[in-house]
Amino acid sequence: VLNSATLLLSPATICESGGGVDLRTFVTASPAGGTFAFSGHANITGNNFDPSGLAGSNVAILVDYSTGTCTAPQGTLNLTITNTGSIAVPATAVPVCESSTDIDLTSLVSALPAGGAFTFSGPQVSGNNFDPSGLSGIQTITVNYSAGACAAPPATFDIDVTGGATLTGSNMNACESGNSVNLLTLVSASPAGGAFTFTGSGVSGSMFDPSGQSGVVSINVDYDLNGCTDNGTIQITILSPTDPICTGGNCASVVI
Repeated sequence: VLNSATLLLSPATICESGGGVDLRTFVTASPAGGTFAFSGHANITGNNFDPSGLAGSNVAILVDYSTGTCTAPQGTLNLTITNTGSIAVPATAVPVCESSTDIDLTSLVSALPAGGAFTFSGPQVSGNNFDPSGLSGIQTITVNYSAGACAAPPATFDIDVTGGATLTGSNMNACESGNSVNLLTLVSASPAGGAFTFTGSGVSGSMFDPSGQSGVVSINVDYDLNGCTDNGTIQITILSPTDPICTGGNCASVVI
């Protein structure tokens, strides 16, 4: 049985010329189903806030919430009022495989105020999608964004289209009585930034547990970066607990 409620308030940026906003879209509460009350500024009417004339201001909205006999401590919702937009783009080139399916460009960018519309232009861009097929190397994408009357200055970012991925792995010795091994330390790939998947005896996720293993254990490695894939095998030789390497306190050594 609950006897209290909680508020979750996320700061937000809204457009001064975008018209009134429903403040309930910026807050959540638990248990759900209760009633919000907003106060603290003359431009509040019920659940709505009118940002007109407040560009460049930071406005603190007081929020109260109750559901049944459960009441949340009063919180503060901070709103930034702007009359322009801003776009955040990747700081470095995004690696994409030439054989990959279309890339949704909206997944690579963000903007404030939220809720607006992106437009993209560049090689083989259609709507919000980028088709890497037949391309190679750096491709520059231009982004425009507007939310109501709040328009952002155009921004650009690069996509690096590559023909494939290359996986490199290292073999290793491990003591049967030793600690688990992080398999990610034994592999690398180019282009970087993709996901490794490991399968084999003693493997859980990206960790290998040598206990109960013997001989040479082969571990399959798959790598995927936006459709660029490669695979390979690494081998871990299991040493007996009585092996000098293990009894000397060095329970793992990489074979170069």
